Amino acid sequence: MEATHSLRFHGIILRSHLVMLLKKNICYSYSSNLQDHQKIAYQELTENYPRFPDIYDINPDDLDQTLIVDVTAYMNPSPYTVQPQSTVPQVFNLFRSMGLRHLPVINHQGQIVGIITRHNLINEFLAKCLSDLQN
Repeated sequence: MEATHSLRFHGIILRSHLVMLLKKNICYSYSSNLQDHQKIAYQELTENYPRFPDIYDINPDDLDQTLIVDVTAYMNPSPYTVQPQSTVPQVFNLFRSMGLRHLPVINHQGQIVGIITRHNLINEFLAKCLSDLQN
């Protein structure tokens, strides 16, 4: 029987970096040694700046589904986050002051329970949500 455990939030990676890892096939098998994992330098991750490849340029059929992409070395392990009970003004101020595009919502157990995007904070979206709550 497989042990069950809750997944905890460990960080966030930029889409452009993930695409570069996939395009460069930086993958390994689950049973391989950590020392054998191929790594790439930050310069290689950003070599196409500002015209990064699009995620839709990746053909899933070209990827070996049995391999793992370890993003640990490329992710931000302590991004800005909010809790589920954070208020809209708090979230809006964080987005605005830090220039964020995405904001993970993390519960007290360290689990990701959602993600807030810029789109979620536009007036029309907030007005619709408020109207839905009132109905």
